[in-house]
Amino acid sequence: MKKPDIESKVIAFIKESVHQESPVEIKGTTSFNDLGLDSLDVAQLLFEAEDAFGISFDMEKAADITCIGDIASYIAKHRVAA
Repeated sequence: MKKPDIESKVIAFIKESVHQESPVEIKGTTSFNDLGLDSLDVAQLLFEAEDAFGISFDMEKAADITCIGDIASYIAKHRVAA
């Protein structure tokens, strides 16, 4: 699966998972801060994404994941390697 396809699926997943008071357009460059997520929210989101996408995030590298596109890139890289 190509990164744009994965990014579309990640965006759909985020829309389902994140309940925000003021809607923000979610796209690849949308940061977790834009969505009002703190570090615990992000950790929970990554755990849920692991189940949804059948991958495992390296939590030591999780600090490098700061936006929706980063999740899609990580999934694309690690799904191909798996």
